[in-house]
Amino acid sequence: MIQAVNNFTFIVRDSEQHESNGLIIPQQGVEKPHTGKIFSVGELVSDKKIEAGKLAIFHKGNGFTIEYGGEEYLIIEGERIIGIDDWSEQ
Repeated sequence: MIQAVNNFTFIVRDSEQHESNGLIIPQQGVEKPHTGKIFSVGELVSDKKIEAGKLAIFHKGNGFTIEYGGEEYLIIEGERIIGIDDWSEQ
């Protein structure tokens, strides 16, 4: 299993927010918050509220995308996450 290191977080973006080419497509011209499930958190992320399994809210254009093990991950520095929520309530 892949594990984030340092101050990085691995996020699996919500599927309706991107296409296979990685472009973000706003729905009907109204931009919704960009969200994804936090998959892994590096040991240097200082905010203890950021943890695997939670829903992350972040600005469009933050981070970069990689594909590993057949899954696509958005990698963002911990301080670039602007909000979190409990994934189980979504």
